[in-house]
Amino acid sequence: MAKKPVILAVVGDTHCGSTLGLCPAEGVMLPDGGRHLPSTGQLWAWENWVDFWGRVDGLARKHKARVVGIHMGDSVDGDHHRTTQLITADPEAQAYIRDHALLPMKQACKKIYMCIGTEAHVGPGQDSACGKWLGAERHPTTDAWAAHEWNLNLSGVKIQARHHWSMGKLPWTKHGSAVRLATQVFAEHAEYAARTGHPLTFPDILLRGHMHQWSDSGTAQPVRALGVPSYQLSTSFVHRIRQTDLADIGGVIILCQDGKYDVTPVLYAPDPPVEVVV
Repeated sequence: MAKKPVILAVVGDTHCGSTLGLCPAEGVMLPDGGRHLPSTGQLWAWENWVDFWGRVDGLARKHKARVVGIHMGDSVDGDHHRTTQLITADPEAQAYIRDHALLPMKQACKKIYMCIGTEAHVGPGQDSACGKWLGAERHPTTDAWAAHEWNLNLSGVKIQARHHWSMGKLPWTKHGSAVRLATQVFAEHAEYAARTGHPLTFPDILLRGHMHQWSDSGTAQPVRALGVPSYQLSTSFVHRIRQTDLADIGGVIILCQDGKYDVTPVLYAPDPPVEVVV
């Protein structure tokens, strides 16, 4: 008997609390009684966020599938690296922004899994608090609301999700980084099987966040590695290290059934830079 299809909706690096992070279109109240209204860029990202969850719902209806969500971590931006690009440095206020921004995800998903992001952004517990608010699944080993690694089996498709990884920052190296990761993980699992005598098992898909860039190793390897885009626009740090200022905004939708899967990256491209005619 065929298993019921499952849709995994993958998002991450929302960095709520940043002036470039995810923020509801209506804006948010601040502790001092003021109100932050989203910038033009934030409004654009919010429209895409809502559109993404609409696409997830449409595919779920089409395939009569359950929707499972995973957040790759860095739910809030925190107070980090002396950045001035914050709506507020107050962690409670950032959590308030996060809770309002992630409501579409909470409403769309039957189950949610939460990864732990970078401590500079989320400290020791902000992503765990996010997982608790989302009603996320608790980790079977730690019983925590968020984890550094999740190993999921969705209708026979094995998926490993972690926030951190290392990725090339050039157009011709970023996909090579995904191939390298896929090869490394497969080789490590093969070595473990040979050393212990256990059967060789390995993830079908690796999910990684952190780098805010879409990347795909393709299907040439036994393992497929995907770098997940973000919902934070390019920060001043990105402007320093990249020659183009385009952030990869969006998420990934993975349809899983009977051990097979279909990956759909959902990427939103901003308008090109404005040309100044002299």
